[in-house]
Amino acid sequence: MSKQETPATVEVRPKRECDVCFGFDDAPRHVVALTGEDVIKITEEQMETFRSNVDLNTSEGARALSSLIDRTTQYRHMDCCASVGCPDGSCYRVRAGVEHLRNDELVAHLTKGA
Repeated sequence: MSKQETPATVEVRPKRECDVCFGFDDAPRHVVALTGEDVIKITEEQMETFRSNVDLNTSEGARALSSLIDRTTQYRHMDCCASVGCPDGSCYRVRAGVEHLRNDELVAHLTKGA
C-alpha cells in the first residue's frame, strides 16, 4: 500500500501597489505610516500608471485601489523606498550588499535560514 503524498504548502504573497513607482506585484514592501504634511497627493500621471498596471475588476485590484485611496499608509518596494529616503533606514540595512536583488530573489535572500 502506498502512502498518498501531501503536496507542499505554497505561500502566496498578496499583490500590492508600490506608492512610489506604482508597480503592482508581490515583491517585498516597506509599509510606511504617514501623517499631516507627509501625506502624499496622487498626480493624474501616477493614477494613469496605476490604472494601466492593475485590473480593477479583480479582488486584488480592488484592494490595491482601496489602499491607494488611503494616503495615510504607503506600500513601497524596498528599493523604491530607499530611493526616496527610507524613514527608518531599514530598507538600506536589509538590502546592504544585495541592492540588485528584486522580487523572488529578494524574498529568497530575506528568508534564507527562516
